[in-house]
Amino acid sequence: MTIKELYLIEVKGELRTEEELNAIAADISKAKLNLEEHISLEEQLVENKKEFENLKNSLITLKKSYNDAQEQITEISQWHEQSEKLSGDISNYEFTAQNNLTKITTLATTAETNKPQIEKYHEDIEGMIKLFNKQKEEIEMIIEDANRASMAGSFKTQSENIDSKMKAVDKILLGSLVATSVISLFNYSTSLSAADSLNILQFLAKSIVTIPLLVIAWLKAKERAYLFRLREDYNYKYSSAMAFEGYKKQVQEQDPKLHQQLLQIAVDNLGINPTKVFDKDLKSTPLETIIDGVGKRLDKAVDGIKGEVNDIPKKTKELIDDE
Repeated sequence: MTIKELYLIEVKGELRTEEELNAIAADISKAKLNLEEHISLEEQLVENKKEFENLKNSLITLKKSYNDAQEQITEISQWHEQSEKLSGDISNYEFTAQNNLTKITTLATTAETNKPQIEKYHEDIEGMIKLFNKQKEEIEMIIEDANRASMAGSFKTQSENIDSKMKAVDKILLGSLVATSVISLFNYSTSLSAADSLNILQFLAKSIVTIPLLVIAWLKAKERAYLFRLREDYNYKYSSAMAFEGYKKQVQEQDPKLHQQLLQIAVDNLGINPTKVFDKDLKSTPLETIIDGVGKRLDKAVDGIKGEVNDIPKKTKELIDDE
């Protein structure tokens, strides 16, 4: 404690006087009132703060709602403008639809009136379609014939050319034989003596002049034989080409594999070289045929004799073994 406080206690017996205590009590009461007022004001301030926050939030919400309302107003304005435009378009469409309905009604009436004529046109068109299909089939047949003709035409032309050559060769061959016969007859008649006996030497000497004619006749006979074979080869190819085109369509409809085989056969037949006919020698005169026949028989006889000679040692050995 302080000295003042000790003095007051010792001298006066108390720290405060009555007046001071009353003043202090009054101050305390006043302080209590101020405290209560302060607490009340503080509570009011807290409530006001809460209300302010609520008002602030309400203001923010209101502002947001206002902005949304402004956007909606803008959209509504745009929709209004579009609706006015669409309203105009709808009016135009309605007018156009009304006109089209009138036209459709008119066309329906016209179509109903023209229905018999339309049916007649329909029948005419169907008839024309059938006619066109028939003509199409005929054209396809003509094209197939043209294909056959174009494929086989070259063989036919070559065959006709060879036939013309054969006719020319026949004329030369016949002329040579006739000339040889006439000259031989003349030589025979001039080689007879007064006693009607034939002078062989004189006849042979005069007949020498016919040798060139005989050679020409022999060559032309040989040429004719080869030309004949060539002509037959081309005729066969011509027939094969015509047959291939004729069977091709039917085979295609039945079996593709069979068509492939037919094509292979046609290629094999038509692709053979015509010069194969020259591989085999031809006998164009009777003398050649006789000589060839005699030669073959002589060859057989010689082969038989050789066989017998070769068998002699074997047979001799067998005889010795038997004894």
